[in-house]
Amino acid sequence: MNSNIYKKIKIIPKILTYKEKIVLSTLAALALASVAFIGMKWINRHSVFLAKNGGTYIEGAVGSPKAINPIFASANEIDNDITHLLFNGLFKNKNDEIVPDIATGLTVSEDKLTYTVKIRTDAIFHDLVPLTADDVVFTVETAQNETIRSSLYGTLHGVKIEKKDDSTVAFTLQQPFAPFPSLLTFGILPKHIWETVPIEAMRFAEANIKTPIGTGPFKIKRFKTNSLGIIKSYTLARNETYFQKPPYLNEIIIKFYPDSQTAIDALKNKNIDGLRSVPSSYQAIVTTKKTELTALSLTQYSAIFFNSEHNKQLSDVRIRKALASSINKTELVETALSGNGVIIDSPILPGFLGFNPSVKKYPYNPEEAEKLIAEAGWKKIKTGEKIAWQKGDDILKVGLTTVDSLETNSVLMFVRKQWEQIGVTVAPVIIPKEELAKSVIEPRDYDALLIGNNVGNDPDPYAFWHSSQIEVSGGVNLALYKNPK
Repeated sequence: MNSNIYKKIKIIPKILTYKEKIVLSTLAALALASVAFIGMKWINRHSVFLAKNGGTYIEGAVGSPKAINPIFASANEIDNDITHLLFNGLFKNKNDEIVPDIATGLTVSEDKLTYTVKIRTDAIFHDLVPLTADDVVFTVETAQNETIRSSLYGTLHGVKIEKKDDSTVAFTLQQPFAPFPSLLTFGILPKHIWETVPIEAMRFAEANIKTPIGTGPFKIKRFKTNSLGIIKSYTLARNETYFQKPPYLNEIIIKFYPDSQTAIDALKNKNIDGLRSVPSSYQAIVTTKKTELTALSLTQYSAIFFNSEHNKQLSDVRIRKALASSINKTELVETALSGNGVIIDSPILPGFLGFNPSVKKYPYNPEEAEKLIAEAGWKKIKTGEKIAWQKGDDILKVGLTTVDSLETNSVLMFVRKQWEQIGVTVAPVIIPKEELAKSVIEPRDYDALLIGNNVGNDPDPYAFWHSSQIEVSGGVNLALYKNPK
């Protein structure tokens, strides 16, 4: 630096007043702070933050595991979540796209009926036994056995599987089905463990709970039970032999709680790091500066499915229209769901192929609902303080069934109140989640079923609305919709 300039700068403090020195110091500090702020923003913009290996995450879940087995898991949300950590399928959903998982290649025949899948040779189970085509064939054929009542039965019904060699299988369909690979995301079972288990005992086998073995990124390290032998927690350890990039976490601990309040208390007391889900009625309680609520948009919808075979009163379309028109959906979302929902009028979700925004809607109109019931030949009567509808000796009555959870119970009570306001007698039926498939869906034992339908990665409504899915075991055409075309 030029010596004359340096001397001039040096004498500045001597010629400034006290106030001028304060102002100059403040300006200098602000300038430095601005430079630091801009510098940090530049660093953040041009930096890539990488995850660090190690650590343990503790999650809470309400309920308990029933069968950590890909063949049964979809019937229980907890089982389904853990199964995805322990098992791999031929394909998987990655960012809403179906991509290979255990599969390494796929060939489709010209007639679109045969799908030949190549399997990777470096996938090994947690007990270090290699996965082969035999395991894939065993898993599919077991799921197709009607005796075990697998949730995959309807999906795989009529599909033929054949082993070509140790690393190749071929699926043959009865008719073309373009999204077929999206159905092959279920986990693969180890044949060497399960082939000795009698098929009728498979659902209750110890290997479902205490020693589930797959090929996934995590494996069971230990578990704890209560005095009744019910699982209290699992510790999952990183699978060091995983054929893909191992996860960053060393461990995941999953603790199970009997109800939402107990789980939320555990979160507030820092016994867990996170909760699998928080019912809308509890969200205000857990919202603090130290907690973060993440809302997920799911490819599923909840609806009420009418079974006119079970309740002949519902066979008249005017009654079904009346029930639909008597529900204030806007109020339902705001009150029963605390705003956590979007109103839809079609099983084809917005953004999916086939979505029609002009589909027939049934807006809230209780007067129109009562008019429709009267047109169907029912006469309004008084029963004490309430009104009802009578035709001959019959009273218009609908059983409303749902699974036992805070949110579905809240929705059921809301719908019950709205239907009773127009004079429809409602009989609520609340069942445990684990009994839904066996006790309700399979025997079609319901008048009206309030339930969520998981559309999955492909919008094809075949499984939920095709006529063939009414009688087939495991079929989920819950409305028993029939169309000869």
